[in-house]
Amino acid sequence: MNKKNIIFIIVAILFVLGLVAALFFFLSGEEPDEAPGIRPGTDGGTPSAFPPSGTPPPPPYSSDQEEDTLLIPAREGDVEVRNVLKFSSEQYDWGVVVARSDAYTIVYYPEDFVFSIVIEDPDIQKSREEAEARLLLELNIEKLEACKLTVDVAVPVGLSPEHAGVNYGLSFCPRP
Repeated sequence: MNKKNIIFIIVAILFVLGLVAALFFFLSGEEPDEAPGIRPGTDGGTPSAFPPSGTPPPPPYSSDQEEDTLLIPAREGDVEVRNVLKFSSEQYDWGVVVARSDAYTIVYYPEDFVFSIVIEDPDIQKSREEAEARLLLELNIEKLEACKLTVDVAVPVGLSPEHAGVNYGLSFCPRP
């Protein structure tokens, strides 16, 4: 092969890669379709694995708290829950892992008073139902109380690009 052919092939490959990258970024901005039986959350926000910034922190917490319950400020009045800060075996600077399985992870971010459920199994609806039941169990609350809390339910793009980017919220909570 001569030098011109090699340069032409390299330029063509780079052009095709650029088109693929542009197409990927263009399509990633589309709204995902909802899965059957799954609807966006009540606040309409995009779920995130990290807590929102700019929120003033609550009083400091520690894993050696003596209280067995925790009062969480909520939209319709405070909700008393089992103290996940005390009972969690996975504690970090940013919060605690409330529960974890192969199908989901439930995290609590105390600075923002937000629970986050990340679905990690392709059977999204079944995993969501299991995670919601586990959240109620771990917090020792009823569905009505859970609906007062801020709970984000998300599907990662790596699991299902068409369902990612939406906050599905709790399935048993009414939408405003």
